[in-house]
Amino acid sequence: MTVDVPPLEQLVVELASDDRNTAEEAQFMLEHYGSEALDPVLEVLPMLNVFSRRCALDLLHDIGDVRAVPVLVGLLESEDEVVRERAGENLGPIGDPSAARALAAALRRAKAAGVPLHWSEPTTYRKALTQLGAREDHLPPTVGELAVERPQLGRAWRVEDLTQVADALAASDQALLYFQIWRWSEHHHPSYYWTESPGWEPQLEGPWPNVVEIARQDALDAVARLKPETAGAWATLEWIGEADR
Repeated sequence: MTVDVPPLEQLVVELASDDRNTAEEAQFMLEHYGSEALDPVLEVLPMLNVFSRRCALDLLHDIGDVRAVPVLVGLLESEDEVVRERAGENLGPIGDPSAARALAAALRRAKAAGVPLHWSEPTTYRKALTQLGAREDHLPPTVGELAVERPQLGRAWRVEDLTQVADALAASDQALLYFQIWRWSEHHHPSYYWTESPGWEPQLEGPWPNVVEIARQDALDAVARLKPETAGAWATLEWIGEADR
């Protein structure tokens, strides 16, 4: 079926709409233009309302063009945390190392503001810095051997291996912050769907060996609480080393 795509100029105007449905529909239509939409969107992006900025950033993520880097770096200082986070999500995959300094500064600001290290904003900055080669991703051998690249999820681990993974991370002085459980479903749109995130509040104060051991125990307790139906599912993990604290 052929999609009737409105003119590019019209879609850019609609992207700036105060009506969220209109802005979101414009974002989806602009995807048909690909990189041709980049310059017009970058031109209006600083003037967009917060929701429209979020839509524009999702579009830029799909385009993935290095020409967006200066604007994205500027948005790391946005007052809106979602805008900051999505700007960081864009910068990592683009791969321009010149953005590393701004990302590191954004991470420092988040820490200074008291944003917990397991929340999505600091996690996004750490991931982007790793993608740019400005942060070491410490992957213990056992953890790496058990990892499997899954479509949509990226690096993931079998739920049945979580105890071994938690022990291996602790043995390498890495503090496990959380894990999320995902299961494949053919219902409606075939995809991995989040099922649960066994919660614990990471305790990151005090001597690092104590932090690591408490994180290990919390993770093992969370594994023990998993529902039987999570068997065969996949887990994504987030952990940090002492330098990340």
